[in-house]
Amino acid sequence: TPSKFPHVNPLNFSDIGYDTPGNEVHSDGEIWVAVNNSVRQALIDKYNHAFPVGDKALQAQCAAGELPSQNCPGNRRWIQLVFDAMLLDPTGPTMVDARNSMLAADMMRYGGANQTAIWAAFAKRGLGAAAAVHATAD
Repeated sequence: TPSKFPHVNPLNFSDIGYDTPGNEVHSDGEIWVAVNNSVRQALIDKYNHAFPVGDKALQAQCAAGELPSQNCPGNRRWIQLVFDAMLLDPTGPTMVDARNSMLAADMMRYGGANQTAIWAAFAKRGLGAAAAVHATAD
């Protein structure tokens, strides 16, 4: 699966604008999806022992909102962070902005419990601490 094996989908932040016609938002969106697959898998792996992703009853309780996300498998924690991060994003966020929003969302919701896993997943896809966005002249 792409989330476990980067060689299946090797896209990373350095591939921005990789599409044949040039910088194209849908192609760049594939990179963001690959990044999020890595973050999601990292959280699944981190919490799978205590909160198994394959536990259908637990997943159903979490999906129905019967349990807070901190009592749910990693995939549910990930999607909660995605939603929380969107509320923190600036107008027109870059991928670096969105990464920072997800890290801030983890601090706010989970007290930073997932910082290491999130940073590692972002770094694996080229969005580590040294990633930067350089403005281009229009």
